[in-house]
Amino acid sequence: MPPKTSSKSKPFEYNPSLDLKPGRHPCDCQARVHELVRNCLRCGRIVCRQEGSGPCFFCQTLVCTADERALIESGTKRGNELLEKLMGGSTGTGKGPSLKDAAGNIDLALAYRNKLLIADADSERRNKVNDLQSDYLNLESNPYLTRSEREAILERKAQLRQMKMERNKHFVVSFDFESGSVRQEKENALEIASDPVLQSILHESQQRMREEQSRKQTEPTSEARLQCDDFTPKYEFGANRNSAATSTKNRALPRNIDGLFGDEDFDEAYFDDIAKKGYCLALSQPLASLVVAGLRQHIPSVYDVKITGPVLVASNTESVNAQKAKVNEQRAVTRASASKGIPIPKEIPLGAILGRVVVEECLTVEEYAAEYGSEAECSLKHGYILIVSHAKPLPASIPYIPPVHELHQVNQNLIKTVNNLLGSYSV
Repeated sequence: MPPKTSSKSKPFEYNPSLDLKPGRHPCDCQARVHELVRNCLRCGRIVCRQEGSGPCFFCQTLVCTADERALIESGTKRGNELLEKLMGGSTGTGKGPSLKDAAGNIDLALAYRNKLLIADADSERRNKVNDLQSDYLNLESNPYLTRSEREAILERKAQLRQMKMERNKHFVVSFDFESGSVRQEKENALEIASDPVLQSILHESQQRMREEQSRKQTEPTSEARLQCDDFTPKYEFGANRNSAATSTKNRALPRNIDGLFGDEDFDEAYFDDIAKKGYCLALSQPLASLVVAGLRQHIPSVYDVKITGPVLVASNTESVNAQKAKVNEQRAVTRASASKGIPIPKEIPLGAILGRVVVEECLTVEEYAAEYGSEAECSLKHGYILIVSHAKPLPASIPYIPPVHELHQVNQNLIKTVNNLLGSYSV
């Protein structure tokens, strides 16, 4: 009778060594299944028993156990044979990499470590974002701004956003057929931080803040305030009339002002009123650039302009006609040779305020032909001609999208900005 076997058998124990394939094979167990051999000293790969001692599967550096490394470092015949076996006969000289050679790179390793430490310590400064545009989003919270200035800032921001969107929709591509290259022309980005209109408003608020601080520091006492209130200003009529007239004549006046108003009947307040109202002429390019440069003094107009005095000149957003621009440029070269010292404008910006001129008169086509004859700059069959003078260009154009109609008025903030750049017009 066969012996009885126990009904309870021993639990199965998994032995990873039984699953080892013969030879060296790549394994991704990270030495969690098979026994660890060593980490690669170059790339850090974890080599298990399945991959075995030999060249690293990633960087081809010798990886072996500590005992094998000691035998190879001994330099004996057995060590050289082991190295040849592990490297598969690809050692060349028969001598493997030495720990002494690895120790020779300690200076480079320390230098690289110091570089990383310096970069880590300096990361806060390098990662700091100087977002001036976000800083300028809170301009209207300045307590020294007036209500109209806050509204002007919000309006100007909306205009800049609209102009930025319009610029993003259009782009210019230049083709170079000789080199066979295509290049996209990038326009200067609109930066809120450097906008002259906002800078002008900020300058006024800062000036107001300084005046208020100085007033608080030098505020008089109650007795001194009463003495100041008792002062009554007086104006002596006619006392300085001759001197004022003399100083007025010495100032730079338009050439035809005497013919328009006369020496005695000239009203200074009229020109001041025109300048404060901020009239602006919207012209196409390149006519606008030639006008502010002083190379064109006769401007064709559809409307009969009833005003005379200083007006701003702006360029509209219409694309420049190449043939029309070439004709205007040839005429400008002729006028520039006749007018010494007047340079031809090289840039023709679109959608911007370019400068200021003085409108002297508006003539019909018949009056214009009879008065100028061969010196006429325009050849029209109908319409009107504006005669302008004293052109003064801005040092930098101000982004601005004019309305469709030719003559219009701009807001007071743009007028103040132009006056800050060119100086207020005085007669």
